[in-house]
Amino acid sequence: MSFEKSIDYVLSHSGNAMILTTLILSFTFAIFGVSSFVPNVNFAIVTVIALNIALLLDLVLLPVLLSLLRES
Repeated sequence: MSFEKSIDYVLSHSGNAMILTTLILSFTFAIFGVSSFVPNVNFAIVTVIALNIALLLDLVLLPVLLSLLRES
């Protein structure tokens, strides 16, 4: 199996689970955003942003880095 097909296979089988898990966790932590306690609101904002950045990096940056490491 080629490298590109391997990446496609992995993302097609685990990508949906990663996206769904991130969405569920983001919505769960976003509930803290409606709190009247400011530290909870700040925690919610930072956590939701961090989860979504991590997902984006997992889906986009990781395959690119793996292909660069494979070429060298």
